[in-house]
Amino acid sequence: MPRILKYILCVLVALFAFSTISTGDVGDFSDYDSGSDWSDSSSDSWDSDSSDSNSDHTGSSSKNNPFIVYLFFAFFPIWLILSAKQAIEGQLFGTSRQTSPSRPLLKWPEIPDNTADITRVLQDTDPAFNAAAFLEWAKEVFFKLQYAWMDRDWEQARPFESEELYATHERQLQEYKRLGRINILERINIHNAYFFSLIKDQEWETLSVVMHVKMIDYIVDEHTRKVLKGTPDKDCFMSYFYVFKRKAGVKTLSAKQEVDIPCPNCGAPTHVVSSGKCEYCNFVITVKDHGWVLSDIIGIKPPYNYGSGGIIMQGKPGE
Repeated sequence: MPRILKYILCVLVALFAFSTISTGDVGDFSDYDSGSDWSDSSSDSWDSDSSDSNSDHTGSSSKNNPFIVYLFFAFFPIWLILSAKQAIEGQLFGTSRQTSPSRPLLKWPEIPDNTADITRVLQDTDPAFNAAAFLEWAKEVFFKLQYAWMDRDWEQARPFESEELYATHERQLQEYKRLGRINILERINIHNAYFFSLIKDQEWETLSVVMHVKMIDYIVDEHTRKVLKGTPDKDCFMSYFYVFKRKAGVKTLSAKQEVDIPCPNCGAPTHVVSSGKCEYCNFVITVKDHGWVLSDIIGIKPPYNYGSGGIIMQGKPGE
């Protein structure tokens, strides 16, 4: 009986705590929970879909859950009595249970690293492909996107994202501006980056890169600078899939995945990845077929049922 009551209480406490979650960072993947130490990935909620971009980040949804609050206060005294009784019995009669050593807390989920196999397959058709250079460039993309998000100037991210992903993030950032919110990202550190999966078909090559990241992540009011969500002095441990795509048959051009082309409008030399803006005439240049472009960002959340990754070869539609 005591064990059942304790289990019910833990579930209620978890539901109560997780009802105050909001989101942040590029793509709105962070879940702010001021009661969490962010050291155990299995204890964080990560449910980015539970937030509404139109909601006020200063509010708390716990007010809309009176039943949960009622049950919490109903069971809490019972739990205290049972815990005290068990502790006294353990001291007087030696009936306390032996507990097994606790499992070390995991800062990041254990996602398979398939860098070696994926590199070998890519180099079969693209001998100049260099995994180390690509991963360094992918990290650079990550940093540039975070700073563009914090600066609320998504034009800085245009050279790295597909047109569709750029438009999605631009809309999200405009919502932050409308609400008067600034997402502050500090002490950003990429703990590890590696290849998880490669999908090759007749038209595209899609490469998923795992990013394990530690950073300070919180939201402030742009006028008062009051902290609305997150904790300015507590690290967040986040994991992402950064998904890059390129046309099948395209070869590596450079370590930074850039191409030099003349501006179609004024003829000035430009350096772009998927798209960019001419620094001379501000003409937006789009180049789709020359190399890798960031097509998606996916927050890695429990349960971690993402499979083993690796290489997936797909034929023509219907095969």
